[in-house]
Amino acid sequence: MNYEEFKNILTEKFSYQTPQEALDAAKKSFCYKFNAWYHINVLRGIMSCHKFSKRGLFDMNQFAAHSHRFLTLVEKCGVPVKIEGLDNLEIMKQNGCVLVANHMSLLETFILPSMFLSFGKGTYVLKESLLKYPFFKNALNAIHPISVRRENPRDDLKKVLQEGSEKLKKGISLMMFPQATRDIHFDKTKFNTIGHKLAAKVNAPLIPVAIKTDFYAKGGRVDRSKPVHISFGKPILNISGNRKVAYEEAFQFIAETYKSWGGKVNLLPAKQ
Repeated sequence: MNYEEFKNILTEKFSYQTPQEALDAAKKSFCYKFNAWYHINVLRGIMSCHKFSKRGLFDMNQFAAHSHRFLTLVEKCGVPVKIEGLDNLEIMKQNGCVLVANHMSLLETFILPSMFLSFGKGTYVLKESLLKYPFFKNALNAIHPISVRRENPRDDLKKVLQEGSEKLKKGISLMMFPQATRDIHFDKTKFNTIGHKLAAKVNAPLIPVAIKTDFYAKGGRVDRSKPVHISFGKPILNISGNRKVAYEEAFQFIAETYKSWGGKVNLLPAKQ
């Protein structure tokens, strides 16, 4: 299945689940059973992004197509991918939106663009240091993300509010991870309010995203027993003046969805 076929499924059925025949084929393959196969092909995908960006060809469509390539690598390891709530991304066709998600592993940063870019334009809020990594930097700079240093929260907030407002007004959605660091636990003390503050500033729709990607854990360990889950919640509208309520609504969606998949949640509040 190529990206255009995948995109048609997402935009017509608003959900996706790895076909059983694809999983059966993966289980019969000798190569797919080795972790090295997965890591080598991830590197090949990254190198392909680098080559396209060096040639000035890494646009939003290539970003999404390469993201889908990384998703198919997961399926070729015999791991099912299930995506739900894609009808909630329809609003991206008319408005720039703020998408906020829990953060488990590097995997979601690779595969999420294949989903949200099927409904509109978008980019990431990410660590500035990523823009300096060899092979990553050209591709990431080509999608014009908002970069933050994570040294001074006040400076980061100011930059996200300024640059984020400009992008949202142009209809460019922003995907961000308010947890900042990857963690298999969804911790409310680490789920900051920066996304909600940005959405409130321009009264943009806020879309919570629940993620379970511990198939690819810290340290590069691959666990084929753990399926990948992604669920997009209903857009939260009219956030201006109701930021705390919106924060709780987004957190509750992610927490309840993540718990339904067997994830662990810390319910202590973050600083507002």
